[in-house]
Amino acid sequence: MQNNRLIWLDELRCLAILLVVAGHCLGGIDENNLVHNIIYLFHMPLMFVISGFCSKHKYENKLRYILKNFISLYIPYLFWSIIFWNVNFFIYSGSHTVRIKDLYLLLFDFRNVWVPGWYLLVLFLIKVIDIFISFLKTQYQLFFWLILFIVGFFIQEKVLLIDRVCLYGIIFYTGKRIKELMNYKWHFSFLFIVLLVCGFYCELKNFNYFSKAFIGVSVSYFLFLLYQSKPRNVITDYLAETIGKYSMITYVLHGYFTVPIKIILKNLNILYIYGYAFAGVCVSIIFTILICSLLKKYSWIELFFYPEKILHRNKKMEVENMTHYNFIIVGAGLFSATLANAAIKAGKKCLIIEKRSHIAGNIYTENEDGINVHKYGAHIFHTDSKEVWNFVNQFAEFNRYTNCPVANYKGTLYNLPFNMNTFTKIWSDVITPEDAKKRIAEQAAEMAGKTPQNLEEQAISLVGRDIYERLIKGYTEKQWGRDCTELPASIIKRLPVRLTFDNNYFNDRYQGIPIGGYTKMIEKMFSGCDIQLNTDFFADKEKWLSMADKVIYTGTIDRFFDYKFGELEYRSLRFETEKLPVQNYQGNAVINYTDSKTPFTRIIEHKHFEPENNDVMEQPVTYITREYPATWKQGDEPYYAVNDERNSALYAKYKDLADKQNKVIFGGRLGMYKYFDMDDTILAAWDLCKKLF
Repeated sequence: MQNNRLIWLDELRCLAILLVVAGHCLGGIDENNLVHNIIYLFHMPLMFVISGFCSKHKYENKLRYILKNFISLYIPYLFWSIIFWNVNFFIYSGSHTVRIKDLYLLLFDFRNVWVPGWYLLVLFLIKVIDIFISFLKTQYQLFFWLILFIVGFFIQEKVLLIDRVCLYGIIFYTGKRIKELMNYKWHFSFLFIVLLVCGFYCELKNFNYFSKAFIGVSVSYFLFLLYQSKPRNVITDYLAETIGKYSMITYVLHGYFTVPIKIILKNLNILYIYGYAFAGVCVSIIFTILICSLLKKYSWIELFFYPEKILHRNKKMEVENMTHYNFIIVGAGLFSATLANAAIKAGKKCLIIEKRSHIAGNIYTENEDGINVHKYGAHIFHTDSKEVWNFVNQFAEFNRYTNCPVANYKGTLYNLPFNMNTFTKIWSDVITPEDAKKRIAEQAAEMAGKTPQNLEEQAISLVGRDIYERLIKGYTEKQWGRDCTELPASIIKRLPVRLTFDNNYFNDRYQGIPIGGYTKMIEKMFSGCDIQLNTDFFADKEKWLSMADKVIYTGTIDRFFDYKFGELEYRSLRFETEKLPVQNYQGNAVINYTDSKTPFTRIIEHKHFEPENNDVMEQPVTYITREYPATWKQGDEPYYAVNDERNSALYAKYKDLADKQNKVIFGGRLGMYKYFDMDDTILAAWDLCKKLF
C-alpha cells in the first residue's frame, strides 16, 4: 500500500463497501430480516461520513475542484449506469426498454435515480454545494446543512435525488468535522449515544428519514473511534490494500454479481438467507482482487473506474521529467530553506517537494486584509547568535516586535514570563524583589528534601504552588493532554523567574518578525530551486529516490519506515481563525488561557505582531486565532515530539535505521524527533551542510 494512505481508514472503507454488497444480496430475499434492516440503517451513511472525512476543508481553485469531482464521480456514475441499464435490457429481454427518454431521465430527472451508482451522483452534488458554501464560517455551514436536512424530510419521495442530497449532506458534513469531534471523544460520545437512542425511537415510529441520519452518523462515529486505534493484522491490511483502496471497483460492479448470485442460489433451493450475503461478499472480494491484479498489468483499465488518474497521469511539471538533482528536499519549511540556500550557493541542483499547497511550513503567513496571519500559530524569531541574525536579515527586514505574552486565569490577567509585574499581582503584599524571592522560597519549601517525581512537583519546587496552580497547571495539562502528575519532571528543566519589571519573554539579543511575513522570506531563501507543491513524497517514493544523489527528508521518521517499531507520539494542534469587525480585540498579540476549563490554550491577534505598521493597526477589522491542542493520530499534522522515556527509546531504534541509509538523510524537528526554536533549526541545517558540502 502506498504509505500516504491511512490504513485504518481503508479498513473502514472496506467494511462499508462489503456491507453495501451484503445489504444488496439480502434485498428482495427477506427485507424484514433484522440483519438486513440494521445494515440499511448505517451502511450508506458510513460511506458518506468517510467521503466527508477525506474531503478538503479549503478550496483554492473551486472550478478546478468541481471539474476534478465531475471526472472522478459523475463520469463513472454515467458510464456504469448506462452499462447497467443495457445489461438489464438484455437480461430481462424487453421488460425494461432502453430509449432516449431513459437516458434523459438518467441525466436530468432527479426523481428517477434508482441505479446502483446513485451514491456517486449524490456525492458529486453534495461536494459541489460544499464548495460553494466553503466561504461561510463553520457554524453557518452546519446551519445550512441542518436546514437542508429538514427540507429533505418534507420532499422525500417527491424529488428523490434532492431528498438524498438533503439527507446525506449533513452526514457528509459530519464526516468533514469528525476529526475535530474525536478530539473531545468523551463529550461527543455521550451526544452520539443520545442520537443513537433517538434514532432507534424514530425507527420504531417509522420516521425512517431521521432514523437513518441519527443511527448512521452515530454508528459511523463509534466505528471511527474503534478503527483508528484497533491493532493491525495481515488479513485486514490485505483487505485494506485491495477492497478498501479500490472500493470504487467493488461499488460499481457489485450489482452485476449480486443479482446472478440470488438467482443461482434460489434455483439451487438454498434458503439460508445469510448464505446470500456471504456468497456476495466472497465474490466481491475475489472479483475486486482479480481486477486489481489486472490493473497492475494493464493500467488503461483504470480509465473505467478512476478516469481522473488517466487524465492527469501525463500532466507532469517539467521538474518531473526525470531531471536528476543533487538534492531532493522533502518539505518546504525553514530547515529545508536554509539547507537549500546553502546548496544553491555551493552550485548544487535542488528540488523541493511539499505536500501542502504552500511553502514555509509551519511559519507560513498569509495576507488577509493587509494583516499577515500566522496560519499555524505564533512564530517570533529570536536568537542570541549574531551570525544567525545576519543570515535571516539577508532575506527580510525584521521589525522590533518584542514578545510580551499575557496569561488569563479565570478572567484575571497576569504578565509573562514570571516577573515582578506577575508577583505583585498574585501577592498584594509583595512589593520588592526581596519580598518576591522570599515568598517563592516559602512556597517551594513544601518540596524541601524531596526529589521531584513529576512535573507538578518540579514546578512547585521552582516557583511555588500559587504560580503553579494559576499559570502552569491548566495550560500544561491542555498542551500535553495529561495530568501534570503523569508528566515527567524533565519537561521543565527550569522556569524563568525575573526579579525585575521586565515583560520581555526572551533573553536573546535579537528578536523580531519579518516585515511582510515569513512566506516572502522563505521564498527568497528558495531562490534557484525547483519547487513542486501539492506533492506527497510517499505517493511515488521510489521515483523521487531515483531522481537525486541525496534526499533530505524532513517528515516524521517513523512514517518513513512505515511505523516498523510502532508510532512515535506527537502532539497536534487545531487552529480556529476568525475575522472580527473590531479594530482591537485583546490589545496584545498573545494571551494564554491558563485555566483548565477553557478548551483552547491561547488566542493570537495577528495585527499586534506589526505594531509599527499604522495601516495595519488602524484597520477596522482584526484576525484572531484560537489554538486547541489535540492528541495526534495518523492523518493529523504533528507539531511537537513527546520526548518521554518510551518515545526516546523508540526514536533510538528509528535513528539506528536512519543512520544505515545511504541516500536519505533525516533532518528538521520531525525527522530528528526534537523540538527546535527557529534559530536552532537554522543551526541544525548548517551542521548538516558542513557534512554534505
